[in-house]
Amino acid sequence: MAELLRDRDIDPGTVLARVLLCFCFLSLIAACSDTSGRWENANLPSELWDQDQTDCRVWARQRVEKELGHFEDRWGDRNYPTSSLLHSLEWHQANRREQELLESCMTEKGYIWNPSIKNAE
Repeated sequence: MAELLRDRDIDPGTVLARVLLCFCFLSLIAACSDTSGRWENANLPSELWDQDQTDCRVWARQRVEKELGHFEDRWGDRNYPTSSLLHSLEWHQANRREQELLESCMTEKGYIWNPSIKNAE
């Protein structure tokens, strides 16, 4: 493999660093992806819970798009080796921000997160 990389003038250390960074990034996503649970509000009928969550999700997505812009168009040169990694990191940042805003919206509406209940979504 080192010979193949030498022929292309690519530093093996750079490749290893990128592979490790991708592995760490994917591990982080996997660790944070357990979203089993459900938003509940004891003061509202359960029929309204899904609609409130949908409303908050739409609001959060619109707010993220306004804050960060349409992030999928930022890295125009797809031939540049790190552009896809940077795109992935920015996408993850946008998703994390959207989740924070969703949580804030639901909390302001009086909901609490119950992790012991499986979400039907």
